[in-house]
Amino acid sequence: MAFTQRLAIHFREIQKNPPPLCYAEPEDSSKSMMHWIGWIEGPQDTPYAGGKFRLTIDFPVDFPFKRIPTEKRKNKE
Repeated sequence: MAFTQRLAIHFREIQKNPPPLCYAEPEDSSKSMMHWIGWIEGPQDTPYAGGKFRLTIDFPVDFPFKRIPTEKRKNKE
């Protein structure tokens, strides 16, 4: 499936050049590339500083042409 190949390419790009203050990866790439988990850290000098926000990402089959729904949770570590 083309969309899983595209997700694999995105994952390799994230690993090679991670963006600041966030990370995402497949939850279990041996089962499915469609279900990912991610984290966004609160930036310094904001009310969110020190916070770590967990995301679950379920990519639709017609990715990247359909909006990606997300579920947001706050984790304190």
